[in-house]
Amino acid sequence: MLDKEIRAVFMRTFAELLQGYRSCLTLIRIHPKPVITFHKAAFLGEKNLRDCDFTTRVLDCMFFTSFVSERGPPWRPCDVWDELY
Repeated sequence: MLDKEIRAVFMRTFAELLQGYRSCLTLIRIHPKPVITFHKAAFLGEKNLRDCDFTTRVLDCMFFTSFVSERGPPWRPCDVWDELY
């Protein structure tokens, strides 16, 4: 039970931190497989987090890169994350 509660806290924290990330995604369709890019400066500016070292590091880590590649496509099915978000 404690494990599920800890997971829920982390999920809610990241959902709040990353809220609005999709507005900073760009889908490039000139390649055989579409490429999704994330405009970090725009995201930090929108959330007024330019000077937040923690958020900058989160956006630079592999976790966020894989998060964007998995969750960026607009045609993917919705899941629990989308409901929380």
